[in-house]
Amino acid sequence: IPGEGFGERMNNATVSGNLGRDMEVRAEDDGELVGEISIGVNEYLGKDEDGTTKNWTTWVTAVIYGRARVQR
Repeated sequence: IPGEGFGERMNNATVSGNLGRDMEVRAEDDGELVGEISIGVNEYLGKDEDGTTKNWTTWVTAVIYGRARVQR
């Protein structure tokens, strides 16, 4: 099967925001480390009539594979 593993099937994205929590790390059955983080991305929506700033936060979950990228 072409593309065994993730290298040829992975989508890439750049997300800029604030880390929502510490990375949760777990080991797969084969010993590979997997990390999971949440990133909060804020969108500025303007101000209310009273001058209060309005923002909308979208939470993005990122899963990170590989011992070289995930450390306990």
